[in-house]
Amino acid sequence: MRRPAHRLALVCVLLALVAGIRPVRAEPNVLLFDATVDAARTLAVDSALRKGWDLVDLDAEHVTFEQVLEDDESGEAPLLLIRIHADFVEEASGTRVLLRAEEVELPDSPDEWVYDVTTELGDNLDHALSKLRARWDRGRAGADAADAEHTHRPPLPAGEVDGDSGEATVGTWAYYAERYAESRGCNLGDQGAVLEGSGRGWEDHRIRCLDGSVMHVRCRDGDCTGAQ
Repeated sequence: MRRPAHRLALVCVLLALVAGIRPVRAEPNVLLFDATVDAARTLAVDSALRKGWDLVDLDAEHVTFEQVLEDDESGEAPLLLIRIHADFVEEASGTRVLLRAEEVELPDSPDEWVYDVTTELGDNLDHALSKLRARWDRGRAGADAADAEHTHRPPLPAGEVDGDSGEATVGTWAYYAERYAESRGCNLGDQGAVLEGSGRGWEDHRIRCLDGSVMHVRCRDGDCTGAQ
């Protein structure tokens, strides 16, 4: 058992809080554009079951999965498991999926211990969300395959020249920037999203609407919001 190490970690967290430091990691999350809560939940459940997770709780906006890491000698009672909580929050652009992770020792026993390991497993959770987003986008792309409108084009590689304008640089997440702009009432012009700047994991886009207004959108790993 690893309780001494966890108790030491708890002491460190308490000391950090006393010092005014908040060692808290935001819950890993991703936005599934145009997804209803039901559609996002169904996709998440199907993806988790395919990967061998057990579904232990499900309601309208929350799902809990578990995977046993260690059994007792009889193989009948788990000694250690990972528990994942998934929350589904409806937004104007779709549904946001948020994940939390817990490590559970001696589950369902009087000596059960639960530790929040969202920070420790943050990279794994981000990867799982990225896969979930990619699967959702593939499904949407298939549904929209017959629509050849410029405003419904799939993402293009960063730096590629837009064939419509011959000069505007299109970012990797231009498609998502345009969807965000549309969700905020922008009727896209012919040019679409123009890449203004980019870095590791982010892109800034400029989008001109038909009414002459201009929107600035920042995307981080395909999750787009209005830029200041």
